[in-house]
Amino acid sequence: MSSLPYPFRVESHPLLSRLKRLIGSHVDLINVASRWGVAPATLRRILAGGPISRFIRRKIGSVLEGHAAPSLFNRRQSSVERLLEVHRLYTELRTLQAVGDQVGLTRERVRQLLVKGTQIGLFDYKPTAAVLIPRERLLEDYRRCLSLQGVAQANRVSISHLNWLLRQHQITDANLKEIRIGEKKISCLERYGALVCRLGHHPTTTEMQRIESVRSLSIQIRKLWGSIDHFRGEQGIPPPRRRAGQIGRDRLRDLIV
Repeated sequence: MSSLPYPFRVESHPLLSRLKRLIGSHVDLINVASRWGVAPATLRRILAGGPISRFIRRKIGSVLEGHAAPSLFNRRQSSVERLLEVHRLYTELRTLQAVGDQVGLTRERVRQLLVKGTQIGLFDYKPTAAVLIPRERLLEDYRRCLSLQGVAQANRVSISHLNWLLRQHQITDANLKEIRIGEKKISCLERYGALVCRLGHHPTTTEMQRIESVRSLSIQIRKLWGSIDHFRGEQGIPPPRRRAGQIGRDRLRDLIV
């Protein structure tokens, strides 16, 4: 009798009732089979009251009693979890290729997993065209936000999808850095223009260093242009006329020397 491949029937075995409590749908069956390391067909056979081998009976019984080896229960990601994760990434990244790059699968394999998840009722996969935001719109949004996070939020896409768009449009880190510097220079010029209006003349280097509210502008100009003189030269600003007090101090210094 022991040589028979399926010596046990489970029509009235406690194993059957416990499995029925765990498995209420096809998704549950796939999930449990994957976690326990048994074939879905084996669980279907048990649920149908069919015969099972001593090995399978001991294996499943061990899992149910909490004595299974970690490799059978805890370490292995279930098929259902994997399918759900692939679908989550697809929802976030919007393209099969982007998901494949993320998880190390081909574009076609990602599509197959999404189709499989749809077939067993995990989710509803409907292939859609990738969201391709125009290049100029991305650059304009970056000029306004000066951060990728801001661009992603403005266009309602994930950072991962935004990075994919940047690669598609061949927008490099150097391009983004150039934009950041350009926008910071524009900000400096606006602040400098407001300062000239307030003073009624182009400020001297000394004035820019001594006026506390302007000191940060002086630092930013040096950082972006290299020096105040380079800034003036690039903008065509004539050297500022020295104020009367400064002229007096220069004359006194010449006399001392």
